[in-house]
Amino acid sequence: MEEPASGAPTKISQQHVGAAPRENDALRARIVAPRALLLLPALQLAKVFAARSPRSSTPLAEALTAALKLAGKSDKKDFIIVFTDGVPDDRTAAAKVIVDASNKLQSDDELTFLFVQVGHDRAATDYLRDLDDNLKGAKFDIVDAKTVAEAESFASTADLVLAAIDG
Repeated sequence: MEEPASGAPTKISQQHVGAAPRENDALRARIVAPRALLLLPALQLAKVFAARSPRSSTPLAEALTAALKLAGKSDKKDFIIVFTDGVPDDRTAAAKVIVDASNKLQSDDELTFLFVQVGHDRAATDYLRDLDDNLKGAKFDIVDAKTVAEAESFASTADLVLAAIDG
């Protein structure tokens, strides 16, 4: 899908979550909006969160489930990037989605979740670090978590993605 020349977000109708590096190494983040998804250049992500402060719930388990429904459709590794600002509504359910996905894999090279925390919610930082470092019951360690500051410290999106894949 082409981005408009103005750099404005492009609406898409299929509801899913994730992100992928492009040939020009610009990251396109798919952000769940109430009635549509928006594709944004990574540099605009902070502006979106500043202009439209996220509020209310964080249905992470549902978002991960939706992303996993799109995964596994090719022989390539699946890589799911999740931008979040807070603790999920149901911490246990979100962790269970990841554990269940991990336990279905034949190797840890098949799937990676990268969580990028936007904002400074200490509880969210602790939860995401716990998913990254202490997830119990998972066959493989398929989670990496970064704050936006940590993510921005990488020279390129490709370096960030490779670091997450390599664990």
